[in-house]
Formats: sequence, structure tokens, C-alpha cells
Amino acid sequence: MLQESFAHATEDAEARSLAESQVEADQLVAATRSALTSDADLLSADERAAIERALSDVERLRAGGDRHALHAAVSALNHATSEFANRRMDRSIAHSLAGKRVDSVLGS
Repeated sequence: MLQESFAHATEDAEARSLAESQVEADQLVAATRSALTSDADLLSADERAAIERALSDVERLRAGGDRHALHAAVSALNHATSEFANRRMDRSIAHSLAGKRVDSVLGS
């Protein structure tokens, strides 16, 4: 009975880990889709295609049971969107600072 308990504990841990990876994937996919909707103009056609491929990989693997493959796909999507995220941040900062005086921004 104790051995069965350990066996189930391992299965439960794997299931939990997969579920956590799926939640992370869902959040990243939703955030990426939202970013594409609002700031797609910051991407070239090639960059957009690479992100769409990475999104498709995550969505396909999300439905499966291989958490390692899903984790790798999530990492690939993060990598594919890193420059896009930088551009979005630059745009956001530029928008926030537009029309402000340097001394008001620096607190002088």
C-alpha cells in the first residue's frame, strides 16, 4: 500500500506540473495575442510569421501531455517575442514621456 501511495504521488506531481505548464502557456498565448492585436505594426512580416509559428506550437503542445515539450515551446515563444516586447516597452515609455519637460521627469 505504501508503494502504491508513492507511485500515485509521482503521478500526481507530474499531473500538477503539466497543469502548471498549461496555465503558463495559456497566459503567454493570451498576452501575445493581445500584444499582436494592439501593436502588430511594430513587427515585420517575417517577425510576425515567426511569432505565429511559435504560438501554434504552444497551442498544439498545450493539448498534449508532454510538459517538457510544452516548456520548450513556451521558451521558444518567449524568445520569439522578446524583441517585440522591447519595442512595445519603448513605445510605451515614449508615449508616457511625450510632451513632458525633462526637469519634470527627473524630478528637478
